[in-house]
Amino acid sequence: MLGADSLSLASLSDRYGFLKILGADSLSLASLSDRYGSLRMLGVDFLSPASLFDRYGSLKMLGVDFLSPASLFDRYGSLKMLGADFLSPASLFDRYGSLKMLGADFLSPASLFDRYGSLKMLGADFLSPASLFDRYGSLKMLGADFLSPASLFDRYGSLKMLGADFLSPASLFDRYGSLKMLGVDFLSLTSLFDRYGSSFSLLSSFLLMRMIFSYLLDDPTNQQWDVFPRRRSSG
Repeated sequence: MLGADSLSLASLSDRYGFLKILGADSLSLASLSDRYGSLRMLGVDFLSPASLFDRYGSLKMLGVDFLSPASLFDRYGSLKMLGADFLSPASLFDRYGSLKMLGADFLSPASLFDRYGSLKMLGADFLSPASLFDRYGSLKMLGADFLSPASLFDRYGSLKMLGADFLSPASLFDRYGSLKMLGVDFLSLTSLFDRYGSSFSLLSSFLLMRMIFSYLLDDPTNQQWDVFPRRRSSG
């Protein structure tokens, strides 16, 4: 159901037991369901609730094995949390503050699971970025398999490959503060801007100021704006 076909359900539950695979490990499923009423982010809306419970018999794989299906229905009174598609990916990201749960918002959850068949690449943070890339062999899910993560940001400077080109990198980083969705969480936000953003902005401002002062100081037709007026030579 979770698409993690390389991991047995038991080992998945034993390792995580919560929503770490979605990047929302600070929220229990109970509070998650109570707030949003949807498990669409888990990619299980293509399964009917009946088949879901018939197959697994409990919510242990979702990290809420303390709740039986009966008590779950008693609390919430509907199955809307298992198939409510009224939340768009954009609002989902705005509320949770993380792209980690989907990894690529230009794909709907259904098509994402249909194409890749695995959550491992989206939320297996027990794997280092190196081993993750070694196993999958590419960044194809990001649309740039020929680029390393560093050169990816260096060359493009945008998140167009993630389908979020309506957001500038600065605003996206300001909101989420993490590159974990790209598997490069070894780079902090500060170090990223130190490498790419700060140097560019400093260089731009330096060139701009130099151009302005060069104009004011060297243009003889604008003596009224001349900060350091030159003396006219006599004779």
